[in-house]
Amino acid sequence: MASTSSAVHHCDFIPRLEGDMKEAWDRLQELLAADEEAAEVAAHYHDNELLVFLASWTFNAEKTVELLKNHWKWKACIDSVPESRVLEELATGKLELLGCDPEGRCVLNYDMSKHNPSDFTNEESLLASFVVIHHAMMTNFDAVCKGFVMLADMKNFGKANMSMTQAKFNADCVPNLPMRMHAMVMIDAPWWISMTMKMVRAFTPADVMARVHNVSRKSLKSEPLLLDEAALESSGEVAGWVAAGKVPLWPFERVKIDKSA
Repeated sequence: MASTSSAVHHCDFIPRLEGDMKEAWDRLQELLAADEEAAEVAAHYHDNELLVFLASWTFNAEKTVELLKNHWKWKACIDSVPESRVLEELATGKLELLGCDPEGRCVLNYDMSKHNPSDFTNEESLLASFVVIHHAMMTNFDAVCKGFVMLADMKNFGKANMSMTQAKFNADCVPNLPMRMHAMVMIDAPWWISMTMKMVRAFTPADVMARVHNVSRKSLKSEPLLLDEAALESSGEVAGWVAAGKVPLWPFERVKIDKSA
């Protein structure tokens, strides 16, 4: 499928697919060719982005077609968020791209103590997280295939940093997002967070909750995470975006399709 995205990608991931992954990619192409609605949506995406959609459903081509359709409808309610607002949120320093775990998965850090729900809308906060995840997935083949690790640093996290409305909004949106999360790791969570997680569990998909871990910072280097110093070191990329005033891989920056051609 021809590239139609205006974003610049570092490399083409498709030639690196082998075995079951390659079979799933070929199956996706067959399904898109037979589904006019899905094909029209897919035409707005670079092949690497379509691969991220496919990996989100663990390389299930049939479910990926539905994800494409649902995501296209969902994004209409969020792609009006200006890039400037996302950059303002990233300027708080709450989100960082770190290194990689031993399996090559990229590691991201979310400093929960720097999040103030009243400063940004639900849509703005979700999109700020998504652009960082999107960048990690689009520039790391291992992250596409194996997922990413999100660290939620809760050392100084308090109830003022939390919004159940926002948590439910995020949970409702997750099924429409092309991303593959290997693990969400809550670090040094306060004692009362376990009660909050029981409420969050009520509206969060079970497969997502199964990937949530509650650990202390000193245990990050132990099994099963095995995150060394290199994995936990900030890349400084997000701060660079803020300084430049531009998100390098803005996920809604698409080339329009000329249907008359």
